[in-house]
Amino acid sequence: MKTLLTCVFPAVIISITALLAWSGLTTGHNWGDDFSAYIMQAKSITEGRPLAFIDANRFTIERSSFPIGPVAYPWGFPALLAPIYALFETNMIALKSVGVVCFLLFLFLLWTGFRKYHSDFWRLVLLCLFAINPALLRFMDNILSDIPFLLVSTFSVLLIGRLVIERRQLISPVCDQLLLGAVIAAAFFIRFNGILLLITLGLTQFIVLIGSVYGPDATHRQFLAGLKRLFSTKGAAARYLGLNILPYVSFVSFVLAWQALLPESDNRIANGIHVFSMGGVWIAIIKHNLHYYIDLPAAFFDGAPDTYLLYGASIPLAVTGAISRSRSDYHIIVYFILTFLLYILHSISMYGDFPYTFFDWPPTNGLRFLFPILPFYMSFVLLSLEKYEVGVVEPERLLRKGICILPILLVLLYFGKESVRHAFGNLARHRANLSGPFVETSISMFSFIKNNTPAESTVVFFKPRLMRMMTGRRSLMINNIGELSDGAYVCLYQRDGASSDQISPDGVEILTKRGAIKTVYKNQDFVIYQDKVP
Repeated sequence: MKTLLTCVFPAVIISITALLAWSGLTTGHNWGDDFSAYIMQAKSITEGRPLAFIDANRFTIERSSFPIGPVAYPWGFPALLAPIYALFETNMIALKSVGVVCFLLFLFLLWTGFRKYHSDFWRLVLLCLFAINPALLRFMDNILSDIPFLLVSTFSVLLIGRLVIERRQLISPVCDQLLLGAVIAAAFFIRFNGILLLITLGLTQFIVLIGSVYGPDATHRQFLAGLKRLFSTKGAAARYLGLNILPYVSFVSFVLAWQALLPESDNRIANGIHVFSMGGVWIAIIKHNLHYYIDLPAAFFDGAPDTYLLYGASIPLAVTGAISRSRSDYHIIVYFILTFLLYILHSISMYGDFPYTFFDWPPTNGLRFLFPILPFYMSFVLLSLEKYEVGVVEPERLLRKGICILPILLVLLYFGKESVRHAFGNLARHRANLSGPFVETSISMFSFIKNNTPAESTVVFFKPRLMRMMTGRRSLMINNIGELSDGAYVCLYQRDGASSDQISPDGVEILTKRGAIKTVYKNQDFVIYQDKVP
């Protein structure tokens, strides 16, 4: 039975996840514009022309009605996509496989890395909650950096606990610290939010130092005496400081190396992270975001009945679990708080010199921003349930275990049902998207632009990076007629969902009456106008 729990069951569960994730992949993509920027960055790596990408993308970002993203995303995820792009180009299923592989590795890390926190049974429950989670499996159909970041950030947090708090040796004291810095650098290379891991490391080291100096029962007056005891031997202070500074040396070395190989745009603070100014942050928006992000983890239970009831029940369990582990796993709590603060305070943002408010922020798929803290949140929840059944004798223990397991089993049954239904539904549609840039009408529109417009043309479109990826034309997002001087062609999406990012119907009517544009192409979903007709 022990072998089944520790080897066979996890392997079977991860294999099932691989099958479900692969079955849920479509041959297209949604209208999200970020994925096209990642692919073009990957393409620029394979061609050895990353500067050309930055120059082309800067035109799109800086001349659109408002910045739609950074001039360049962190290069870590494009670097992962690059070898796949080199082999398969824009094959969506091949490119999405990067996220699937990273998710499977994350599940393996979940099983092996949380061994000290849970018994085998409850660790298996934790694994299942992520492995067959319909929200996470549906997310596999996106080409985004969130899943790779989830993998590396989780590994970083677990390493901080092992090496800094528990002081366990994996390779050697020096190599362990260098490895820790390298893993945090990898997280930072994928998403600039990874800098929070470095801050978490520093705060954790400080707490460990204070604990070593004071001891559990010491008073503040004994600080100097405790410090003297800690560094009583000759050279102890230098060795201590030298060892603890190694992760930062490793981190900086890797960051400098990647910046030497791959250019950064001139956005002054790493463009993927939203920079906020306390003087410009509105209290009302902070309150709105606070409410939004507190409610957001409920989406983790999507696919189960009474989603908000389940999430509401999980909150006191998570708090109880966090409190019970606060003395040994305070680094997790620190990272948890820093992640929440980042997203709560970033509504008024800027990319370089272009301040703007996120008109549609927070996004509808915002759960992905909280992916890095979900493993620890659910671990805290399960720890409370696990502790509830400990310390009592049979048959009360059996009764308590049944009370704890029954709702979890129901959730897992619903998760499994929804995930299987989604996978079979996708296969029944032959992996086809119902809408997006890869359906017939979109492909036809892109083909017209590619074959019937001059190579130096500029096309106004609500997803300009995607337009550039699909056609090779320069593209802008313009949402008012006063800024149309830069666009030779205007392509309008006729379905819902693009109204705020393109010229309004009233604007089109005004331009038509002026004789400033004429229709050159039309299908069920798109109309293309030529701007500035002689």
